[in-house]
Amino acid sequence: MIYKKKKDYNEEKIKSNLELIYSIFRTQTELINSVNNYEFADGELIDYYSYHIKATKAKLDYLIKKAKYRGIILERIKQIELRSYNETIAS
Repeated sequence: MIYKKKKDYNEEKIKSNLELIYSIFRTQTELINSVNNYEFADGELIDYYSYHIKATKAKLDYLIKKAKYRGIILERIKQIELRSYNETIAS
């Protein structure tokens, strides 16, 4: 059998966790942009952005849950959750 070195496993885990964190930040930025675009949309774009905002919020919730499951603890993730919650209430 071939075993991975512990160092290789830890590096893969760190890389995977960083990718997840970056995904959270990208999704948060995407949500903010969609909310800003929604404010200036008219016609059929209003429907598009409302669905996009809802889908992006669901994606952000999923990524945050995944990060918590992996044990990633960041104060920033808590801030993202609160911002997402506040935007949900405002919508």
